[in-house]
Amino acid sequence: MEEICILFWIILILMNTMIASEKNRSGLAVFISSIFLSPLVPYLYLLAVPALPITQKTDNKKGNVD
Repeated sequence: MEEICILFWIILILMNTMIASEKNRSGLAVFISSIFLSPLVPYLYLLAVPALPITQKTDNKKGNVD
């Protein structure tokens, strides 16, 4: 039974990390907070916050967009 709980915990942590990456949030921060708090706390946070806009980097010398 303990193995199932640990497996479920790991699946939720990975799910939170994937959701954070899709919303352009820090996957590492969500991963660490999921390990120490609970997978539900970062999941609720990710549901509440909007996705961050994707920014384009420009080359200062040439003005080219990467």
